[in-house]
Amino acid sequence: MKKRFFRNGLTETGNPLKLKPGQYIIRLLTAWFFGAFAAVLVGDYNAFLSPLLGKGSLFALLVIGFVVFVGTCFLKRDKLVFLLLILGTESFCLSITLKIVNTTISVPLSVGLCLVLCAVVAYSDLKDLDLKIKKRTLYIAVAVMLVLMTAYIGAACIVKYNNYNVYGYDHGIFAQMFHNMKETGQMVTTYERNELMSHFKVHFSPIFYLLLPLYMIFPSSQALLIINGFIIISGIVPLMVLCKRFKLSNISTLLFCVCYAIYPTFTGNGFWGLHENAFLAPLILWLFYFSEKDCTIGAVIFAVLLLCVKEDAAMYLAIIALYYIVSGKSLARNFILLALSLLCFGLVTMLMQKYGLGVMSDSRFGNYIGETGSLFTMIRSVIENPSFTLAQVFTTDKLLFMLQMFMPLCFLPFLGKKPARLILLIPMLLINLMTKYSYGYNIYFQYTLGSAAILFYLSVAAYSEMGEQRKKTLICATLCSTVMACSTYLSPGYLGRTDDVKQRNEEIAQALAVIPENASVAATDSPAGNLTERNEIYYISSVNQLKKSVPEDVEYYAIRIGSGWGQMEKIVEELRKTDGLTEIVTNDSIVIFKNENAGADK
Repeated sequence: MKKRFFRNGLTETGNPLKLKPGQYIIRLLTAWFFGAFAAVLVGDYNAFLSPLLGKGSLFALLVIGFVVFVGTCFLKRDKLVFLLLILGTESFCLSITLKIVNTTISVPLSVGLCLVLCAVVAYSDLKDLDLKIKKRTLYIAVAVMLVLMTAYIGAACIVKYNNYNVYGYDHGIFAQMFHNMKETGQMVTTYERNELMSHFKVHFSPIFYLLLPLYMIFPSSQALLIINGFIIISGIVPLMVLCKRFKLSNISTLLFCVCYAIYPTFTGNGFWGLHENAFLAPLILWLFYFSEKDCTIGAVIFAVLLLCVKEDAAMYLAIIALYYIVSGKSLARNFILLALSLLCFGLVTMLMQKYGLGVMSDSRFGNYIGETGSLFTMIRSVIENPSFTLAQVFTTDKLLFMLQMFMPLCFLPFLGKKPARLILLIPMLLINLMTKYSYGYNIYFQYTLGSAAILFYLSVAAYSEMGEQRKKTLICATLCSTVMACSTYLSPGYLGRTDDVKQRNEEIAQALAVIPENASVAATDSPAGNLTERNEIYYISSVNQLKKSVPEDVEYYAIRIGSGWGQMEKIVEELRKTDGLTEIVTNDSIVIFKNENAGADK
């Protein structure tokens, strides 16, 4: 049907009176999408949630639509009309996602818009469309994307920081940790568990020491925010060389790099503060590159670096090594890497179980481990009751999460010709889908970065094996990536969600100025993110935590108040009843207490 109606029935003509029915339909669709785009630009938020557009939007739709329709009727080349149709559809989709920044509807809406885009591209006549760019142009474009995305993420993070929306959990933990590393070389914090302790008791992350020289040059919490974004986006470089390893054209490589730069999981995590998981994406892609290149030294170096990220990074290495073993590639090397990953995971698990806080958490896998807290209990429950596992994996929220992960890549990871590659989806299954921890299947949090990197490898590998339709598939992926990105943290509306209230910010800044630079502080999640560059800072989230874990000799208390801050008002009331505390600052945004007894005790 497609071929007969849309392709064979089209002839190139510049005479509007000689167009065939299929040509009129394509031009009407093009006109409608451009008109709808104009309607979105002049309309308000509510207009797109109501069945009928307002007068202004309707007028823009009709006028622009008519102009575009008449103009395209005089175009001789139908391929140009099809390109305009794709451009108009993408413009409309982007404008809608930018206009409606609402988490309850933006994701389903963006998925629907992506399906529209895919349908338009699928029925577009792009035959013989062969764009080419030089290798030098590719390198320059990738470098520009790396710089621009790092700058964008960095600027947005600075805005968040200045608006007191960078929180103590988790960025503040690492900000204080680097403050102490600069002074003593030790990865210790007080904020993480309200006692002076090594971060190694929580996570095995020696990879942070690679950033210490850079922090010594730029010793600030804001610098760490920018560095985090750069680390994540830097994965664009190994992705580029990986694409070339699979013999992709320069233009295909560029489109994959565009998808990476705006992929919602990567951009979303860039805005959320520093985490060790930021290293996963670039390191996993470098590991894939050197494995595909069959370079043992490079593969071993990045395998070791990957093991230094976090205790669960061993799983990524184990599965990647297993995949290459099943594929029959470099068996000796990959058997060694598999053994190394298992040995490292076993050793770290044992040490953290004995000296740290353990690796199995009831909050993460309590649905499998029960009260035992054992990894073996989890394995047993999966084997004995697979239906329970399926019920845990295929929930509504997790299906939506999978759409957010796969839709920007147009489901390319599933289109490859080698079923063995699906082994690489095991980490996503274990870490993101089997957990009951809601952050584990949320694209805005760090637990998805490793899985996202694997999906890009699978997409590149699958694309390299595809036939004639691969061009359209990659175009769809690029268009879908932009739409999904705009419905998440790439949207300008994101900065609006930072609650940029000048008066509030001034009130908080003036209040925090009364706290001496080296004083010990107990603070709520905000403004703790702005106070962690000190030796002692403690976390308060509830009255119970205030009573049980915050030291009595803390010199200052900083409590953010206002709507949406849980028990903050209750914490303030509890502190007001505490002997020895003086309420030195009180306004609509924050309350500061001074412990008059703290100095005497010391």
